[in-house]
Amino acid sequence: MIIPMFQPIHSTKSGVVVGAEVLNRWLFDEVYYAPGDVRVGIRWEDIDPEVILLLIKNIPAIEARYPRLMINVSEETLESDYRFAAWIAQVERFRALTTVELIIEMTEGVTDASLWKRWDELKVKGIPLVMDDYGYKNSTHERLEAFPWDGCKFDVKRLAALAQKDMKGVRFCQDSDIPLIGEQVETEQLAQQSSWMGVHLQQGYHHGRPALLDGWVKKEKKKAVAK
Repeated sequence: MIIPMFQPIHSTKSGVVVGAEVLNRWLFDEVYYAPGDVRVGIRWEDIDPEVILLLIKNIPAIEARYPRLMINVSEETLESDYRFAAWIAQVERFRALTTVELIIEMTEGVTDASLWKRWDELKVKGIPLVMDDYGYKNSTHERLEAFPWDGCKFDVKRLAALAQKDMKGVRFCQDSDIPLIGEQVETEQLAQQSSWMGVHLQQGYHHGRPALLDGWVKKEKKKAVAK
């Protein structure tokens, strides 16, 4: 069973939680597993719309906690016209039912071809798009420059090490008014160093581990059939 977990995104400027990233977990025998721990093949093109449906069913629990959510979409969904149409229909349904802002993360696994193919349609609908995992695989500096992103995520451990490529990305975002989001913030030191660099939106174990929301409905109760 898939259970979305929520990892808070904290603003070091305001000191409040401004949203959360939705992270997929698999529940087996009362134990939650991350994607890397699942030993069976994962069909992300099936997972993407299923997760949106779970969010729709649990809008009250989400609204009680977070004003915005960030959620990944897979290459498999973006590449297929059929899969994309099914997924975007659920995304639009979620957006119509709540004031919670839904932000889509384009991961390092998304190809340039799929990104170009879907960018205009997503932006016309007013959906914010964030580049995930700067510096990994397809999340290149060239991709950062090629699109008017609504945000970009960086690994703060690489920023703390002053990795030249990552610092180039930070400077470009700051010059282009693209919001910076720091991931893997596991210590107070990393949080402070990132803030000094201007990365004030942060997520990681220091600010909160992925967790199930209070009031989350794992399954719909079966309705009794009248005899």
